[in-house]
Amino acid sequence: MVEDRKPSALRDEHVAEPSCIISLMHAALSSGKASSIRVGWDRERNFHGATSRLMRYRNGDNDPIYATERGHAVESKTLYLSNDDVARLLDVQSCVSALENAYRDLAQGDAVNRPKTYVVVPDKAGVSYSYCTMEGVDRNLGVMAIRMKSDMNRFVEVYGRRRAEKWAGRPGKFCGLVLLFSSRSGELLAILNDGLIQQMRVGATSGLAAKYLARSDAAVLGMVGSGGQARSHARAFATVRALKTLKVYSPNVEHRQTYAEEMGRELGLEAFAVNSAEEAVRGADIVSACTTSLEPVIRGQWLSAGAHATKVNANELDDDFFRHVDVIIRHQILDTKIYAAGTKEEAKSAPKATRKGKIITHGEAPTLDKMILGQTPGRTSERQVTFFDNNEGNGLQFATCGALAYQRALERGLGRELPSEWFLQDLRD
Repeated sequence: MVEDRKPSALRDEHVAEPSCIISLMHAALSSGKASSIRVGWDRERNFHGATSRLMRYRNGDNDPIYATERGHAVESKTLYLSNDDVARLLDVQSCVSALENAYRDLAQGDAVNRPKTYVVVPDKAGVSYSYCTMEGVDRNLGVMAIRMKSDMNRFVEVYGRRRAEKWAGRPGKFCGLVLLFSSRSGELLAILNDGLIQQMRVGATSGLAAKYLARSDAAVLGMVGSGGQARSHARAFATVRALKTLKVYSPNVEHRQTYAEEMGRELGLEAFAVNSAEEAVRGADIVSACTTSLEPVIRGQWLSAGAHATKVNANELDDDFFRHVDVIIRHQILDTKIYAAGTKEEAKSAPKATRKGKIITHGEAPTLDKMILGQTPGRTSERQVTFFDNNEGNGLQFATCGALAYQRALERGLGRELPSEWFLQDLRD
């Protein structure tokens, strides 16, 4: 007997090849180990088996059986997903929803992160090499991710402000990858360029925090910065609040004007390029700093009563900022590790070691996952000034958004297929 357990919402989607299902059912029935088979379909966020095609079968005692465990190997493919693929597969709204589930899992102990780790190699010419990794897994997704990036770094001055510049190979090029593994079979599921997904996961996380912390009637966004993170953040804020107005400041006049024109058109907002960060912040209901500046770009005294603020690096805020804030929620408890070659003096002067050097601990400030689960309050009054410290990224963000991109790629036939056998070996490690 075969029973279709697929929800009606998924019945018309191509999430598993019929030949694959038929082969599995035939193998199980002919073995005599299963008298009935249920082809089970879980909610969109669940993944089963090496190919992650949302497909499994069960035996009589209702325990999950994966094809690889019974010797009925399913030919699986590892996908390579470029930034262009990710742009076609992911949207900020879906990432916000997926991350909300992931942080709930984190608070309940079903997901875990390993602390972000840097290896830094400074040299005598003011340039340093930096290798960074972060890992995370959600057992409800069945997906583990490692994000790794390899950069050269140096200090530069742009429009009178000190910044950390990075590149790989040559200026304007970058090397960052995300590897997705199945935590149920151990196989490599996908290799992704990290550029676009890393912008989306940061913006979506800030948007998720704003869902809980910004006033329900927040309508004016004040943005400092005009790059990829500033775009991702604006899209995320527009997802969780009915924004009407956008004010943006960047020291580059052309960049802020282009940003205002493009984001205003995309999000259907009145958008204005303003002449100072103060002008962007004052009167804004949601304030966001999305820069690479090593010096403060926002002052706490500019915040209006009832505002919600966030940032992407600790150097963007002045020392007086937190005297003007009533509620602080931090992304996570920081435990970043930095391993540096050379002397202590060389390590301290390396751009990557100092860019995040201004650590804000906030004492016992609660974390995002605890707020989402309802274990700690967020905003409790309309006049409170709230702040989300998006202090560091984590691997769970990449596992969550990467799994969503991988699932959609399978459904839509996107990405470049690579034989999984290339990444498996006969020699035990």
